[in-house]
Amino acid sequence: MLKLIKSYVTKNKLLKIHNCKIKKMDSFSKKCSFIAEEFSNLGNTKVSNSAKFIGAHSYIRSGSLENVARIGRYCSIGTNVILGQDANNHPIHWCSTHNKLTGYTTKPNGLIVGSGLDIGNDVWIGNDVTIMSGVKIGDGAVVGIGAIVTKDVEPYQVVAGVPAKPIKYRFDKTIRDQLLATEWWDKSYDFLQTLDYSNIPLFIQSVNSDSSTASFGKVLIKHRQLARID
Repeated sequence: MLKLIKSYVTKNKLLKIHNCKIKKMDSFSKKCSFIAEEFSNLGNTKVSNSAKFIGAHSYIRSGSLENVARIGRYCSIGTNVILGQDANNHPIHWCSTHNKLTGYTTKPNGLIVGSGLDIGNDVWIGNDVTIMSGVKIGDGAVVGIGAIVTKDVEPYQVVAGVPAKPIKYRFDKTIRDQLLATEWWDKSYDFLQTLDYSNIPLFIQSVNSDSSTASFGKVLIKHRQLARID
């Protein structure tokens, strides 16, 4: 069931019910249709009409969400980040690169072409990072401060630089595969709070023995209005 919420008081009450934090509603595009899961936090962030989803307990301190298909759960995203930037918006093979002169666009009728940026779960993105549209960032990946990411990042891979290049993996392949198989970000938050995250073997064993499943509420931000998703 969708029910548009228009009054300022009711909006804030709804956000409190779902534990969502949205700093500025007017930072959302008038044409946006964006879903925020419970406990997500959007700081001073501009959200375009092609940004679609942020998962539970993920936060972004400041920046812009452009052509973003998904941000998974438990992601930590810093300040001044640009996510889902169009990788080709000036015709460098033409006589001029100025779009007002050439009329060039990669967005016919104002629509973004191609798949959006997909960010997995438990991803850490540092300050001043730019990630291009169409890129996939795997679960558990880390993107270093100031990086410009133009290619896919594998799960639990650490990348940095301009353009971003692989630095290392957080764990060896066996551990990476075991962690991915747990899909721990889909477990209940109460259960996750009981775990020891510094003891990897015990963590994996505990998650695999648990049968809980997370159930998070969702808020739809549509045309700068809120809708409850029941």
